[in-house]
Amino acid sequence: MKTGNNYNTNQMTLEISLQFRPEPDHPASLINDFIDSLNIAKNYIFGRPHAYSSPSFLNFLLFSYSRGVYSCRKIETFAR
Repeated sequence: MKTGNNYNTNQMTLEISLQFRPEPDHPASLINDFIDSLNIAKNYIFGRPHAYSSPSFLNFLLFSYSRGVYSCRKIETFAR
């Protein structure tokens, strides 16, 4: 059966640009620039290895706080 739609039903991927950069005056950009200016050492030598680097975690934590999310459980939900 032929339909009037012109699309591929075998398409199994969705292309998403990974080069996204927020606007320069967006809070995420300002927080990221601030974290970069701190020059945090990325080598963590104590305990087990972390899933995220310290600068990345601090970046997300400060962004959560800037959005009024302070509870650990709410931050976890916010991250999803």
